[in-house]
Amino acid sequence: MILGASDLTSARSHPKCQGPHCETVLDASNLAEHLTQKGFLPDGAQLVIADDVDTASEDETGALLRRQGYTVVQWHSLMADHALLPRLQQELLYITGLRAERLLTNTDRNGNALLYLHRQHTGAWASSLSFKQIPLAKRLPYFRLPWVFTYNSWSPKYDYMLKACVRSAAIRAPLLQPICLFSGNPHNAKLYSWLAAQGVKFIHHDPAWRDSFAQKLEGKDNSAHSHLYATADMQIGTWQRIDIPILPDMAEWNFCLFTDSDVYFRTPISLQEFGAPLPPAIGMGYERENLFPPLNAGVMLMNLPSLGQSYEQFLDFVLANDHGLFWPGYGPGDQGAINVFYEAAIKPHRLPNTFNSKPYHPFDGLSKIVHFHGPKPHDFLRYLETGNCTFQDYCQTALMNGFCSYAVEQVRQRRPELPILFRTMWAPFTAVVAWLWLPTLLAARVDPQAVDQRLARKHDRPPSFPTTFETTYNFSLPYVKTLQADGLTYPVHVWRNADTKQLRIDTYGGVNSLVGSQDYLYKVIPRLDRLTCSDSADNDMFSGIWRASVLPDISEWEFDGHEDVRGYDCDVWTFSHRHGRKETVYHFYVTEEDRPVRLHMHGNDVFSGAHFDEYIADYLEFSFDTPDDDVFRIPSACEGALDQPAAGQLLGFTMQMQQLLPSVNTGLDMADEEYLAFCATHGRRHADQAEYDMRLKTYSMHKALIEETNAANRTYKLAANKFADWTQEEFMAAMLPRKGMTSKSSAGQNRLAELPYSPKASTDRLPAGVDWRGTGATGPVKDQATCGSCYAFGAVAAMQSALFMSTGKEVLLSEQQLVDCSWDFGENSACDGGMYDSALDYIVTKAGGAVTEASYEYLGADGFCKADASEAPSAVTFKGYSFVPSYDDQALKEALYSRGPLATSIDASQPSFRFYSHGVYDEPDCLWEPDDLDHAVALVGYGKSTTDGEYWIIRNSWSTHWGNEGYIKVSSSHKACGVTSVPMYAIVEGN
Repeated sequence: MILGASDLTSARSHPKCQGPHCETVLDASNLAEHLTQKGFLPDGAQLVIADDVDTASEDETGALLRRQGYTVVQWHSLMADHALLPRLQQELLYITGLRAERLLTNTDRNGNALLYLHRQHTGAWASSLSFKQIPLAKRLPYFRLPWVFTYNSWSPKYDYMLKACVRSAAIRAPLLQPICLFSGNPHNAKLYSWLAAQGVKFIHHDPAWRDSFAQKLEGKDNSAHSHLYATADMQIGTWQRIDIPILPDMAEWNFCLFTDSDVYFRTPISLQEFGAPLPPAIGMGYERENLFPPLNAGVMLMNLPSLGQSYEQFLDFVLANDHGLFWPGYGPGDQGAINVFYEAAIKPHRLPNTFNSKPYHPFDGLSKIVHFHGPKPHDFLRYLETGNCTFQDYCQTALMNGFCSYAVEQVRQRRPELPILFRTMWAPFTAVVAWLWLPTLLAARVDPQAVDQRLARKHDRPPSFPTTFETTYNFSLPYVKTLQADGLTYPVHVWRNADTKQLRIDTYGGVNSLVGSQDYLYKVIPRLDRLTCSDSADNDMFSGIWRASVLPDISEWEFDGHEDVRGYDCDVWTFSHRHGRKETVYHFYVTEEDRPVRLHMHGNDVFSGAHFDEYIADYLEFSFDTPDDDVFRIPSACEGALDQPAAGQLLGFTMQMQQLLPSVNTGLDMADEEYLAFCATHGRRHADQAEYDMRLKTYSMHKALIEETNAANRTYKLAANKFADWTQEEFMAAMLPRKGMTSKSSAGQNRLAELPYSPKASTDRLPAGVDWRGTGATGPVKDQATCGSCYAFGAVAAMQSALFMSTGKEVLLSEQQLVDCSWDFGENSACDGGMYDSALDYIVTKAGGAVTEASYEYLGADGFCKADASEAPSAVTFKGYSFVPSYDDQALKEALYSRGPLATSIDASQPSFRFYSHGVYDEPDCLWEPDDLDHAVALVGYGKSTTDGEYWIIRNSWSTHWGNEGYIKVSSSHKACGVTSVPMYAIVEGN
């Protein structure tokens, strides 16, 4: 394998890698030995330090792509589309980080090595590993999540609970990897062999701090505070979990789930179920129903690298306690210590209550993990027999008010002859018995006839859902796979209170947020590395998004059997309608407890089978509890620092959010067959009858315009497309949020990277036509979605063209980098519009280069800037850009011929442009002055028609469903609607 000598020089200057140790690490022979030991290179492979890493052949570097091992393979799979040089640099940095980590922390955790590598890139050596900080984390849901529980040989009375716990995990949550942290003598533990037979992995561990903690407990009687203080062994047993992050057997994991042994699992559990962001240190659920601290340590999602780093400080904190390992107000033992320590250090992350449901809280049928916190099953049985409960009134509260309330209702319906009290007691009694016999019950055979009878009763009527709720879901658009390998998926979190008419929608873990009611509407989006806020009091804007919902009205849908979806056994409800040759089919998947799991819409041409629209909403979490009032309060980013936007900007953002609400209302009075066919083709969804009527009216108006234009025998034709039922205000707000697409149209703007215009060829010998479509200079037609990012697509078009013309390589570059990171250049404002020359100013003067689309995928939304700190390797650097002289057709043809496609601007506000279908577009009313132009496009060619004259070929960014497969021919008359006003080409470094 070959590494560049310059890379070694760079690594030696690493601030955390100084002295003879790092010199040894960076010796070529030692690196080769390390790579061989780790299986990255075959035995006997040589490591050569070359003057220029570009001299490495693919055969010589192929070993990089054939390495074995979980961490490394997954890390480098993210690099698959990058150039060779970044791969080799990453390899060297990985090894350097691993060795530096050994010097600093005396550990050998691969996860930490990746963390150090990430920190080296960001310069944030004191940060903690979290979901948002390292790209490896987004791959973690596809691997088994380790589940750790503790067990010792001193408390056999609780063995039955652990058996039920392990069996429930095996049946309900098979993706968990069960691990028992064992303390004591296995020969004295009756359960040891049983656990081994269930496939549980054991980690034998006797903590080094045992004697020190025992001394802390001497003479301190805290048994009145908790039964866990009954014996020293029991108390110390609860502390075993704090050592999980430092155990060598856990070194391969970054996250693990810990639970007490008195839980049982009701649904599949994976890292993905916890949503984003994952905890920076530790995640726990609330101890009490009122959601006030302390947090309960019976179920924890542990960030192992982060907790490992703070382990020594945490241990010192515990040993400084003089109250018998008790922290008043925060709980007994390690739970109290964790709450107090991490509240001051890294604020604990709150897990949703569904991961830690308590029997004495109102029973949540959607709970994932039930925790017998406080009274255990045998305590409930004792209470039923004697009326005595050692846990105050928790037993009665659990049995009478909450625990298994769904079973109580079933008893009332099926056993009406039972007295009221006995009926109420019967349900919890049977639930407790079920707990005691859970290992047998979970594996028992089910009577098919009984199931059929139950289903017959259940499926007489579809489920209905409250309108007050909280949910998280992933909204996916699979069709984007044609451009992005993983498609386009929006993580969405919605809170809705129907009583107070308040709504909040977050995407990407709160990166974008809309908070509103009838009186206010707040928009929170990122600006580089901080959040910025805008507000409005437009009641109509809020009303439009309020009417939409995230769940369909399935009252008229039909039951369509069962299907396993994401590990859930689901009932399937289906609705389909056909209009002409277009058919739309909806599938809604719910569990037996009516927990929403997925909504899937897909449409097809019934004759050709051609796909025309599809989306999927995967509901990860759902609660019908009333959201807390704090959720709807003014966002902290809005307090005292409001950026007043143009009304259109907030309308565009509201439309963007509304399109992520997968509402389906199939019970509307929709009599217009033509409009229904349009809706089927474009996946249009209506919140209610009022919206349907408004959209139909708008569609009819535009249909009349299209028919009138086509009847006038012009040089072009129009056709209805996805914008046909948008109002003009909506279209301008979402797609054309600003006028003036370059700094030339804004007085006083500095063009930092502009270079003099320099033609390469003589205009006297130009070809009659140039068409770059279908070549590596243009790339595919893309879709900017409901985001005013056309300037980014224009800038990327110019850069990709320059790269292709210079090197012959077709490389797709990232529009999202420009959306997120070019705020401080010109008037660029992410999805609220910008200038393509200012985007190049950012690339040349600050970013150090443009990154690939594969490393920084398009979101169609605002995001935090992730490129300035080199978190995504640059694909190419640019020297600058030049403007072709305005309105000089010959100069522009020469630039197209010699430099390839260019970025330019156009007047897209005309209805005729919006609905263009084919032909040569010649609109006498269009504008052409730089200040009047509102849309950036790619100019990819020119030509001449014998009937319609000369024209320019434009590639748009509104998908292939617009225009002629995404393109338009614009007549050179009428100043070409601005096409020749401010055309710009990019210049690659070195040219």
